[in-house]
Parts: sequence; C-alpha cells; structure tokens
Amino acid sequence: MQTHLFSRRPIVLSMQDIDSLTKDSPIALLNALYQCQDFVFVDSKNNPSLSDSNITQTFGYKSAFYLSFIANKDSLSNEYLQARKALYKTYQLIKQEQA
Repeated sequence: MQTHLFSRRPIVLSMQDIDSLTKDSPIALLNALYQCQDFVFVDSKNNPSLSDSNITQTFGYKSAFYLSFIANKDSLSNEYLQARKALYKTYQLIKQEQA
C-alpha cells in the first residue's frame, strides 16, 4: 500500500494566491488556475504534491496543460495568464451562486 497517498491534504487557495501567479509559479498552483480549482494538494511538509518532478507522469506529454504550461512555458504571455485568472474568477463566482 502506498502510504504517501494518505499524507496528502488539500489547502484552499485565496484570490490573492491566484492573482499573484506568474509563469514561474509552482506547477501545482498553475494547474489549479488551469483547472479552475480552489485548492492544491500538499504533503505532510506542506509541499505541493504536483511538482516539476512528477508532472509528466501525472499528465503525459500530450496533455493540454503540459503543452501550455510546461513545454511552451517560455511563450506563455501575461495576457494569457490574465485571461486564465479572469476565467478562474468567473468560474468561482458561478460556483458560489449555485451553492
């Protein structure tokens, strides 16, 4: 049995966390932005479970996230990140209204 799976726990992201993201932010936070998730999983030492070392095993080389945020990271524009942040905020507002 893999005990490391049981040591993961979610931490909730704030809008400040999302607003402060840049293309050099940790992969786990960029993935949360991409997936419009308001949390990331961390291990017992508060390190994100998703990292540069396991990203290809998690998503593979052909995933849209990998291609956009890893393989073509140098071409990520600030405008694209701002658009993702706006989408994230809109999605979170819709979730709140439906709750």
